[in-house]
Amino acid sequence: MTLPPRSRITVPLPGPDADLFTAICTICDGQPTRADFDRLERMLQDPAAMTVYLAVTDLDASLRWKLRGRTHWQPPTDTPSQLPGRSVRRGPTPTGLAPPESPGSPVASRPVAQSTPAAAAPARQPRSAAAGTSLQRIAQLIVTLLTTLTIGSGVFLFLANNPPERALKPRPRLPGSVACVTSLHDVARSETAAASVAAVQPDICLSLFPGQRLALGGGLVELAFDSGARLILEGPVAADIVSSAAVRLDRGRLTATVTTVPGQTTSPRFTVETPTATVTDIGTSFGVAVSEAGLTDVSVFDGLVDLLPRLSDATDHAVAADPIRLAAGESAALTGPGEVVRRLPRSPIEFRRSMPKGSLSAPSGPSPIRWDDAQAVAVYRDRFQGKGSVAGSSPSGGSGTSDGAWTAPATNWNLTPDGLVAAARGKASLPFTPQPGRIYRLEAEVNVTVGGNDWAAIGFSGAANPGDPAMTAAWILQRESTDLDPNLMFFGSGTQNLRLITGDSLTGRRTLAVLLDTTHAEWTVTFLADGRSLGGGVLPAEARIETVCLACQGQAHVVCRTFSLLVMESPDEAHP
Repeated sequence: MTLPPRSRITVPLPGPDADLFTAICTICDGQPTRADFDRLERMLQDPAAMTVYLAVTDLDASLRWKLRGRTHWQPPTDTPSQLPGRSVRRGPTPTGLAPPESPGSPVASRPVAQSTPAAAAPARQPRSAAAGTSLQRIAQLIVTLLTTLTIGSGVFLFLANNPPERALKPRPRLPGSVACVTSLHDVARSETAAASVAAVQPDICLSLFPGQRLALGGGLVELAFDSGARLILEGPVAADIVSSAAVRLDRGRLTATVTTVPGQTTSPRFTVETPTATVTDIGTSFGVAVSEAGLTDVSVFDGLVDLLPRLSDATDHAVAADPIRLAAGESAALTGPGEVVRRLPRSPIEFRRSMPKGSLSAPSGPSPIRWDDAQAVAVYRDRFQGKGSVAGSSPSGGSGTSDGAWTAPATNWNLTPDGLVAAARGKASLPFTPQPGRIYRLEAEVNVTVGGNDWAAIGFSGAANPGDPAMTAAWILQRESTDLDPNLMFFGSGTQNLRLITGDSLTGRRTLAVLLDTTHAEWTVTFLADGRSLGGGVLPAEARIETVCLACQGQAHVVCRTFSLLVMESPDEAHP
């Protein structure tokens, strides 16, 4: 006979021997004795018997797998089954052991007892119910495992190709900012970013101020400007924020899409400045690329743009009197100062016009509460109109609601007709603990007259240590000279914890301010100098504020004429 095609062994079998089949069936039934094993082992010394043994056990295993879980089928009891060399009548088959015979796939029936005692085969013992149940459970476990692995791998591949978007809480825009980061994808910071004092690390919902720089080593950043422009910067790229309607691209690529701000009939034309040209939109979507040599390429996707080449001093400026207008589908490249070549439509530079799926993004947060001096109340206001040491004295000049006293070094923080004068390392502080739901404005008029790059600073800090100028929350500093370092705004304390915000190079008498907004879940800080917002960010959750301070570092000689802390309640918190 020949086994079914699904069997691994497909060789012709010799005529079966009754004793051999009985021994094999006893083993397959799952209730053999030691004598049964010994008897079968002796029979299998014959290669032909081994072939029969392998074929039958293979067929038995195949049928068990195929019929797993079936318990109600019964074969006919008097159907003759033709085996090679003899004809026997199939006896009753235990439940769930064999399927009906199919044409072309004969199944070897086990021999029944013979009429003569000498030829009689041992009666077949019934199969153990426990053995059948165990096989069924194993089969079901295997099927379940394979199904789980199949579904799990499918889900894994789906998630890998379709990463879910992270749900982020919107952050409020900081006062004075002109744009914010709305989406990020695989951002890598540029190695040269640390060399620029104005460089900021892109972060989701980060508020951007004029003068700040974005320098990326790779990845994509999407920006939303107050003028209605949305930009995608593709790293490596270096770009400066100029205003709500202008950026300067020194290197890399950007794609700009300019729309009208809701509620406004017109919006200012958005401008991209490069080292060799100025690109101005006229209701457009366009791309700008700047090479390492500073040359500019422009491609227009929709609308119109005006391309104005920048000329060197040795070039006739009259050449650039009229800009070059590009329409949708047109591209142009500057090959030198004032030299513009129109690109063929089939060879434009490729630009990213949308962020990849799965990019980190979040909606813009609520607008900040505008500061209103008419609604502000003074917590402290000191015009330094007294005499002697400031240590232990209460803020003079009236209009303050707090009765705290100054903590300061016993000497070198003296009250003079010019104001508070400090010429030694340390700080003067007043006790203060902010409350949620309010906006605080710390402000001081400071002039550093001696000390070069040593500095004076105001800000929010932790517990006071009069001899240590370090602050531990948010502070802004002023220098007498900025030849080496500009004026800086920081979060934290200590060189390893300072978080650079931005800077400027102005010296002399300045009005510095730090705005602390506690009306949202995340407290934010905005830094100002002479009323102009310079930068800001989210106050770290671990920052602990216990004082407001005026600090002096190194050999700086400081004169402070006014120092005030004002509070303005949010509309939800204000009393009727």
